[in-house]
Amino acid sequence: MHKVAVAILLVLFLIPFTLAGADEGAEPVTAAEFFAGGAVESFKARRIMVTYDFAEERALADFDVVNPFLVLASGGFSVSGGSLHAEGANALVFKGVFEADVSVLATLESATPRDIGLVLLTPGLTDRFLLFSLADTFFSKKDRQKPGQHMITVVGARDGGGGEESLFRYLKRSRIPALESGEKIDLRVRKRSTRNRMTFAGKTLEATDRYGSFPAVRPGLFVLGSKMTVTKLSISGRLTETFLKENHIEYDPEEVDPGALEEDEIPAPAEESGEEPRRGRKNGSDALGLIRQLRNRRLSEEDRKEAAKGLHRKNVKEAELKALIDCLYSEDLTTRKLAITALKKATGKTLGYNPRAPVETRKKAVRNWFRYLMKNRDRYR
Repeated sequence: MHKVAVAILLVLFLIPFTLAGADEGAEPVTAAEFFAGGAVESFKARRIMVTYDFAEERALADFDVVNPFLVLASGGFSVSGGSLHAEGANALVFKGVFEADVSVLATLESATPRDIGLVLLTPGLTDRFLLFSLADTFFSKKDRQKPGQHMITVVGARDGGGGEESLFRYLKRSRIPALESGEKIDLRVRKRSTRNRMTFAGKTLEATDRYGSFPAVRPGLFVLGSKMTVTKLSISGRLTETFLKENHIEYDPEEVDPGALEEDEIPAPAEESGEEPRRGRKNGSDALGLIRQLRNRRLSEEDRKEAAKGLHRKNVKEAELKALIDCLYSEDLTTRKLAITALKKATGKTLGYNPRAPVETRKKAVRNWFRYLMKNRDRYR
């Protein structure tokens, strides 16, 4: 009897290791096989584009239904007549996990266009996300604001830390243009590093991450006590290595990324949003141009260093500080070194940032820089 008991315990002890070994040896799949509900238009160097026309219900298999809002989930998502139909209060989030390099384009319409849009959710969390809302009334009413605002908003715990102070902050908002019932809208969201752009109906809103960064995101659609119909959806960007490995998706780590934007091709925030430079900022646009040269890897290192030399206390203001802080996220060591040198020259501080430190250590230091900027904005206006 004793031997039998020992044998049973031994089997139970070995089962988890057997399962783990089976998982490690799982058959690899292609990106097209994993995202079988849509059409994988391209996949190279972890950069993917998947499109959906919602001709078949199987498209929903590539998404999860989640409720990141502090309301009772209701309604749901269904596919019929070549469209995705959404109603109630819920979010439909893509299974793929992207680096902070993702673009989403949705063609949608609504009989009562309000409280609809796109979301970028932090992987593994449902209480930290970026919300790109059309004609918001849900949050506006709670904050006693005029309803109908289009907005980019950050929701969730500071720096993603559990148990810390939660926050809700408008990053950018506008009440123009008014949306018409049944109007087809191409809603596009682009996240590149800490910059976020939302384009629709001839309007562009642009905002920079604050109150902590979003190094990885899952894109999705949402409704908040409303309805919408989506006829087309395109998701593109750079998937994380962790996601690909966990799901045994085949990829070649040696491939050169064919679709990555050169960093100098990312316009400065003021230019993206169409905002006019502030008065009294004669050197502002020149300084932003220098920063674009600093981060342009197609230029020689000498030219980039020469551009960095032109940045100093007098011409580095709020917009330039944001642009330099963005550079600290760069994968390019030279960009990071030149950016922190320029920041130190402009502010006299490094805030613990070391351009050669491991990526997670650098991200923590970058959050210090964003906190510093938020506390000292008036000094740099």
